[in-house]
Amino acid sequence: MKKTLVNFALAFGMFATVSCKKTPTVATNLNTWTYEVECVNTGVEGTYLLKVWSYSKSQTKALNEAKRNAVHAVIFRGFASNANCYQQSALATSAGVEEQYKDYFKAFFADGGKYLKYATNSNDGSIAPEDRVKVGNQYKLGVTISVQKDLLRQELEQAGVIRRLDSGF
Repeated sequence: MKKTLVNFALAFGMFATVSCKKTPTVATNLNTWTYEVECVNTGVEGTYLLKVWSYSKSQTKALNEAKRNAVHAVIFRGFASNANCYQQSALATSAGVEEQYKDYFKAFFADGGKYLKYATNSNDGSIAPEDRVKVGNQYKLGVTISVQKDLLRQELEQAGVIRRLDSGF
C-alpha cells in the first residue's frame, strides 16, 4: 500500500510538473510587454523624454528593448505626472486597438521596424550605475529615451489606427 501511494505521488508530481510548464514568450507577442516608464521631461516641442526600465536576461537586449518599450508606452499606456511632467494619456485611447490592429503592430514593433523612427537615446548610450539593477536572473536597466510623439501620432493617424484630433467625437 505504501509503495502504491509513493508511486502515485511520484507520477502525480511528474504530471503536474510537465502540465504546468510555461511556454516561452516571444517578442512578437504584443501581450508580453514588461517595462516601467516615467517621464523625465517634456523635451523639445513634440517630444517626450522618458526613462524606460526594461527587463531582460542580458544587458544588451534590455538596451535594445528600451526604444521599443518607450514607443509602446506612448501609444498604449501613457505615463503619470511628476515634478517635471504632466500626466499624458496613451495615444490609442480606444479599447482593443492593439488587438484590432495586431498585424500592423507586429510589423511596426518588429526588429528594425518603424518604431525606430520615433525613438532615440537621449545620451551616448551609457547607463548610470544606479540605473543598472540585477533582479533575480534578469537585469533591470533604466534608459532615457526621447520619443517624437507628434510624428508618431501622424503615423498612427495615417495608418487609421487612431482618429485624427480634428475628426470630432
